[in-house]
Amino acid sequence: MVIASANENQIAHDSMRYKNGIFTKHFIDGLRQNKRLADAFAYTKMKVEEESRQDFQEVQTPVLKDAEWKVLE
Repeated sequence: MVIASANENQIAHDSMRYKNGIFTKHFIDGLRQNKRLADAFAYTKMKVEEESRQDFQEVQTPVLKDAEWKVLE
């Protein structure tokens, strides 16, 4: 399984609000709030897309892929 902070055609942004990048901040929060990785990732994806649109007027979409490089939702 591979988790990336943005898809291959996007920029992974550093936050304008806190020390870490957008993905790192929300992934840590997601892991603290959810017992299942899928739930933590869903939370992270929603928060990263929301913050990147708001602060950078660009979409940053985290990606979760399985061992065969198929995108998981």
